[in-house]
Amino acid sequence: MSVTYATLGELKVGSYIIIDGEPCRIVEMSRAKTGKHGSAK
Repeated sequence: MSVTYATLGELKVGSYIIIDGEPCRIVEMSRAKTGKHGSAK
């Protein structure tokens, strides 16, 4: 069995991935921006 690693940008809703040896279908994705700590005053 071969192992293929994908980048997060390649993943799409409806595709399948393996997590802890179990096949899982991606049903929802969200992306959070990393950023500033606090706001300007």
